Amino acid sequence: MTAIEWLVEQFDLEMQDDFHLTKIEQAKEMEKQKQEEFAIGFAEWFDDLKPYQKVSLWSKNGEYKGKFDMDKEQLLKIYKKEKGL
Repeated sequence: MTAIEWLVEQFDLEMQDDFHLTKIEQAKEMEKQKQEEFAIGFAEWFDDLKPYQKVSLWSKNGEYKGKFDMDKEQLLKIYKKEKGL
C-alpha cells in the first residue's frame, strides 16, 4: 500500500468530492512518477558500477572477512546513502 492509498483510506467518504478526488489522483500520479524515477535512477547507477564496486571485504552480517559479492539490498543501501535518501 502506498502512502497516498493509506491517506485516502483515512478520509471520510464525505471528503471525497470532485475537488478532493482530483487532488488524490494528482498525488497518486506524482507518487508513481517518483517511484519510476527512483527505479530508473537505481538501474542506471547499478549498470554504471564497475565489478570491483559490487564486492565487499566483509560478509553481509560482518562476521567474515574475505571477498563477497554484495546483494541488491546492500547495493540499494549504498545508492540511497549516496543520493541522501
